[in-house]
Amino acid sequence: YVYAMGSNTDAKLGIGNSEMRSVNVPTLVDGISNIAKVACGNAHCLALGNDGAAYSWGQAFYGALGLQSNNLVQLKHALSINIEACKDLSAGGKHSFFLTQKKRVLCCGDANQGQLGLDLESLRNFDRVTQPTELEAFRNKNVQMVSCGKYHTLMLVDGYVWAFGGNKDG
Repeated sequence: YVYAMGSNTDAKLGIGNSEMRSVNVPTLVDGISNIAKVACGNAHCLALGNDGAAYSWGQAFYGALGLQSNNLVQLKHALSINIEACKDLSAGGKHSFFLTQKKRVLCCGDANQGQLGLDLESLRNFDRVTQPTELEAFRNKNVQMVSCGKYHTLMLVDGYVWAFGGNKDG
């Protein structure tokens, strides 16, 4: 089971009640169990099931939930993301990354600082990606880990660290 506490702005706690602005005690996240990992962004959260299923909840405007919808504002409950089984995931400020068991790297969310690692042409002048999209440059590479910051992403690939995104502070 997953428990959450703190600010519930944008329903980022996933406790099913967006009217509660903050929660001071651990409260059960609705709709998920048998979880191996959780990750928190600015206003969204992700969870990785022991079976490889990925779940998301919270603020949906930038597409970080990976639910392929521009209409969602927030998701109060954890919902399964329709992607292949994952082995790792990470939540950034307003973006998300997923490493699949088939060695694919998928990303979604805010792209305006280059934190998704997608070329500008593939974005077609959009500043966000609402569905998990593959970073084809890393297809079948040995990506061991991904870690997202507020406006940047790091990936460990064959012992080397790759970085992309905002570089304002070096």
